[in-house]
Amino acid sequence: MRRRARRYPEGEHEAEILDLAEDGRGIARIDGKVVFIADALPSERVVFRYVAAGKSFDEGQTLRVASASPDRVTPGCPHFGVCGGCALQHLAPEAQVRFISRLEEYGELSASAAAELVAALRGRDILLSTAFEIGEITQDAKHLAVL
Repeated sequence: MRRRARRYPEGEHEAEILDLAEDGRGIARIDGKVVFIADALPSERVVFRYVAAGKSFDEGQTLRVASASPDRVTPGCPHFGVCGGCALQHLAPEAQVRFISRLEEYGELSASAAAELVAALRGRDILLSTAFEIGEITQDAKHLAVL
């Protein structure tokens, strides 16, 4: 028997971003439910649209930033938002370092991968293609540190 897709609210909605998820999406809570919002940073107020609804969380896409984070910067990669490899280039490099350190602390990222990413963000190396582990998932970090 086929299950019906969950319906999500239509139109534009506003949310305050509380934190970053391990995949770099902003985390908001709306009516007690977690909403992961792409292209949103902690402390921002964003206008977004829902793109998916689930039993325990929903997903959204930022349409515009109503109130920007002090850590928001102009991405250095001309492909930002298109290829998906540089998901956090709108986050200031030092804020990215704090985020990477937190992933390492929680065991979501190995110490060697964290050190390599931090070195790249600090300008010692430029990563064009590096594989790194997040738990049991391997992701491609193409364009991650093209600054």
